[in-house]
Amino acid sequence: MNNLEISSITTNNKKSNEIIKNNVTLSHKPFKKSDLKILDLSNNKRIGLDCIALIRDLLPRLTSLKTINLSNISLCTDGLAILIQYLNKAPNIKNLNLSNNGIYPNGAEDIGKNFLRDNTTLRSFDISENKISLSGVKSILNSIAGNLDYNNNNNNNNNINNNINNNININNSSVSKLEKSKSKLKSLYLRRTMISFQESIIIRNVIFQTQYIKILDLSSNQINQESLSIICESLSFNQTIKELNLSFNLFGAPGCLELAKSLQHNKSLRYLYLHCVSMKKEGAQVIADSLKSNTTLTHLFLSNNDIKNKGCSHFSKLLKSNNHLQYLDLSCNGIKNKGALELQKVLKELITIQSQNISNSNCLSFINNIIKIDINGNSITHKLYKNSKDENCKLM
Repeated sequence: MNNLEISSITTNNKKSNEIIKNNVTLSHKPFKKSDLKILDLSNNKRIGLDCIALIRDLLPRLTSLKTINLSNISLCTDGLAILIQYLNKAPNIKNLNLSNNGIYPNGAEDIGKNFLRDNTTLRSFDISENKISLSGVKSILNSIAGNLDYNNNNNNNNNINNNINNNININNSSVSKLEKSKSKLKSLYLRRTMISFQESIIIRNVIFQTQYIKILDLSSNQINQESLSIICESLSFNQTIKELNLSFNLFGAPGCLELAKSLQHNKSLRYLYLHCVSMKKEGAQVIADSLKSNTTLTHLFLSNNDIKNKGCSHFSKLLKSNNHLQYLDLSCNGIKNKGALELQKVLKELITIQSQNISNSNCLSFINNIIKIDINGNSITHKLYKNSKDENCKLM
């Protein structure tokens, strides 16, 4: 701590936690001349009592800060208010993590109205696992999407839905009714924030008009089939979001059908997380079928969905036609020998194709990135073939 030539501080052990607490309550001398860019004080609940001193006295001294992680420090209400004041005077802050701090709706509303709404420099914001409820989520989303009168946009909403069903492009006249967002946030984490139907309407509009968001985490919420259908209305036409996490939302096979419709049209998603969404074999079928025409998704995570051998079979068939998928997580899905052997057979065929075309440069793009498949945690007793020579094509 006496060496001032450092770019980050983390507090992952008890000793460093004590040092940070001493610095908060005393003179912060070790930080005075430190050119810190990353300050990670996460999982240090002892800071909670001193968070006002931390924010008021310490943070303004660290003029080079770009990333602040205050996750799980028991941030108090007064501390949050002072933090917002600090952030409005700190244009260098690019990444902010306030997850798991017991922030209530009023706190989330203050963050939205008094910080996010007019901020153009923050790139990543995590407010997951807080008690912000409906009004808090609405305030955060509204601050990103702009002030939209959703009640007066019913005609526009219907137009979007009809366009998707008719498989045509959105009319530009419907876009003009939505106010453009001023936010340039690229990553938004709303894990476990009680998102349900009403919030999904706002999320739909955020996704529809965002020009910047690339990572959106909506995992562990209350998104059912009806809510997901609202979100998917705009996901079909979004051109910026590259990573979407919908894990631990039990929308089941009906929700997967809504998502599958979007995947047929979406041209931006690269990573899709669907861990534990009660997919079953029926959901696996519609997702696999939708990806036959998708050329952009490269990583798909489907663990703990009980898709069994039949669900696994749909993805085996998919691999024969989709040469863009690079990683497929099928772990903990009740897959047995039959399903695993079918995957193994497909991989052997892909390896053969690769070896046959290795001297033909015109064919290499067809099988540019052969897939890696995770089948751990399944009921597989057969000794599977694993290709140790080609790291680009293997079962894990």
